Amino acid sequence: MNAPLAKLKFLACQDIDRKAGEVRLKFISAASGQQRVYERKRAEAAALVADPQSMPGNFLFAEAQRTGRSAMEVAQAILAAVCREDLAAPFIEAERVGGKRDVRLANSPEAVAAALASSLAALEAATD
Repeated sequence: MNAPLAKLKFLACQDIDRKAGEVRLKFISAASGQQRVYERKRAEAAALVADPQSMPGNFLFAEAQRTGRSAMEVAQAILAAVCREDLAAPFIEAERVGGKRDVRLANSPEAVAAALASSLAALEAATD
């Protein structure tokens, strides 16, 4: 493979990774430590929905207090957000991996550009 084509493929794969990251950020926050918070909130929400008579966890209680909603409303909103992310995440990852595969298999600059454009469009459509 010639150097310019290899460079185009490398850059296209970076673009696909970047776009996948941007699309994921429509569902999650990139803030440091946020993943642990999401895991705790998800667990607290699932526990409260499973047993509505139980005491809400600290995250649910604090968010309910701050937003003026009930702990159950907060729990349901959290689980709905988790569901949306759970539905989108596999598609985003499959398109990221598949788009990069298509780029790597391209045998011309035009084919690289077409594979990149197709993957970026599919990733953007993940949130429609």
